[in-house]
Amino acid sequence: MKDNYSVVICMVVMIGWLMNEGGIGYAEGVENTSTDKTYNETQALNFTSAINEEFYEGITINILVTEQAASEKVMLRAREFEELTGARVNITVMMDLVQLFNEALTDLADNDFSFYDGYIISSRWLLDFAPYLQSLDDYIENDAFINWNDIFKFHREFSSGFNGDTLTVPLDGDIHLMYYRSDLFEQFQIQPPRTWDEYLQIAEIFHGQDLNADGIPDFGSCIPKAKDDNAPFFFYSILSPFLQTQGTTQGVFFDV
Repeated sequence: MKDNYSVVICMVVMIGWLMNEGGIGYAEGVENTSTDKTYNETQALNFTSAINEEFYEGITINILVTEQAASEKVMLRAREFEELTGARVNITVMMDLVQLFNEALTDLADNDFSFYDGYIISSRWLLDFAPYLQSLDDYIENDAFINWNDIFKFHREFSSGFNGDTLTVPLDGDIHLMYYRSDLFEQFQIQPPRTWDEYLQIAEIFHGQDLNADGIPDFGSCIPKAKDDNAPFFFYSILSPFLQTQGTTQGVFFDV
């Protein structure tokens, strides 16, 4: 029996641009002038008219990123900022995350001679970096152009800060979503699954059926399982409900 790629239930991950669960943080005492924004034409004109060019005169901003994060988008934003302000943005690229972590933390710890003004880091490092990063709450509150509430709540309130302070601006966040064939669910009078047991039961009902009338049996479910890809993240989506017996307010690995 040959299966094709039609599916009833599909777990997918929605990924933004830049590095996984990444954020950009600013060193303590450094002016936050290069927060990433998505400009439309009107916003760009408004921002340009609000710029105090004398403030940016002679300013150079140094940002540290990994090769993974040194995407076309980062370079585009840097060039846009230069054109709008007259400041210069230098981007230093590290070849891997370990190299970036060590370089950034060393630079931050030496506050008197630190070279970089901002870093694109993984949110998983925030506990290590928090003592050195400047709170961005006042900047966000007074920024007319950043659409802060458009950022997914988890990344806005949890993975962007520490101890009540917002320390980074999220550039990417992974969200796991479940899609299903509503037409088939209505036809068979099936409700969307609320547990993994229900998920498996529904997948078993449809698996092997010809769901799109092409003469080929279809899958009842699909979850990415490729080695060295996104499989571990989906594994934790399945594992977490069994570990978080008190709900999502409980930690997965620690009772916090």
